[in-house]
Order: sequence, then C-alpha cells, then structure tokens
Amino acid sequence: MGGIGSGRPRRGGRRRAENHPVLDVNVLRREGRLRPGLSTVVTLSPSQENVGMLAGQESLRLARRVALSEGAVTSYQTVGLVRRPCNLGGERTYFICSGTGSGHACGRRAGKLYAARQYFLCRHCLGLAYVCQNEDALGRARLLASKKRRRITCNPDIQAPLPIMKPKHMHWRTFSRLHAEAASAKTKADAILIARLQKEMAMYGMAEAY
Repeated sequence: MGGIGSGRPRRGGRRRAENHPVLDVNVLRREGRLRPGLSTVVTLSPSQENVGMLAGQESLRLARRVALSEGAVTSYQTVGLVRRPCNLGGERTYFICSGTGSGHACGRRAGKLYAARQYFLCRHCLGLAYVCQNEDALGRARLLASKKRRRITCNPDIQAPLPIMKPKHMHWRTFSRLHAEAASAKTKADAILIARLQKEMAMYGMAEAY
C-alpha cells in the first residue's frame, strides 16, 4: 500500500504545476517567514487558501483545512528545510519533499511544494509538468518572451510594443537590461515562427514568400 505521494499519474497524463496551490521557499525567505520560532499564516496562490506555519531551524510545521470526501479536516505536516551556502556568499534554502511511494522516501530538495489533498509535495511526486513542458519550440519561445515582458509591463502580449518608460522604483540600468532581454526573446520567437512558415510553404511549393 502506497504512502504520501504514491499512486501519482503516469507521464502521459501529467497535470500542470501552475494550476496547483504552491509554497515557494524563496518567497517565504524574502518575506522573513522562515525565521526559527516564527508563527505566521500564508495565503496560497492561486487557490487563496490560508496555511498556518511554524518555522524551525531545520523544519517547517504546516497546518491547513482540507475538504475531503468524508468532510473538512485539519491537516498537519512537517516539511524539512536545508540551507546550502552559495558560491558568491550567502545561502540558499530548500524544502525537503516528504513524499513516499514505491517503498522509499522522496527526499528531493525543492524550491516549491504543491498542495495535493492533505499534503505539500514536489512536482515529481505529484507527476506535475510546467506549462512550457507541454509546448513545442515556438510555444516555449513565446512563453519566455511573455515572461520577460512581464518584468517591465503588465501586458503579456508579445506583439504589443515594449514600454519606453520604466516601472516606478526600477533603476534605469535594470530597465534597459530587461528591455533588451524582452526584445531579444521576441526576436527569437519570431525567427522560429518564420522558419516554421517557410518550411510549411516549401512543402506546398511557396518557398519565396519570405
């Protein structure tokens, strides 16, 4: 009989990680929620449900209300934390996934854990894929271009003109760098699209269009 995270779907039917409520260790660290002894409540995205947290030196105690077929229950889970030094100074914090399946514990280091019924587990244990993993080369290029745009504008449409004014509180040097990255990403997406159109046109004897 399987444990936490067992019975996950096979690769062919993978769900999207972006659709699941997520705990991001980097967000929690930036917000100061991982200080040992601190008790706090965090609101998950995109579900907007609340999770109670008690931080320890090497673990994070979680509590949340979960709706099951037999009714609502309060689920408790202890997630391990590990801190590793960075090459250029400072340290990086990871969750340790507590999923079990196939007779062994997961134990993966993860920056994000996703909610599934009572527990938070890594995407490998839940069989989740990122949106970009379900896209072809053109789709991935467009997603990247849109992601780059959102650093400097709220409009994710890669066909819209890039802004000429920086967001409030952003340095001009940072804005110039992000602007160039967004423009480069769009150029690469356009190049993939043109190459695809040329290939399709060549198949139908229309190779001179571009």
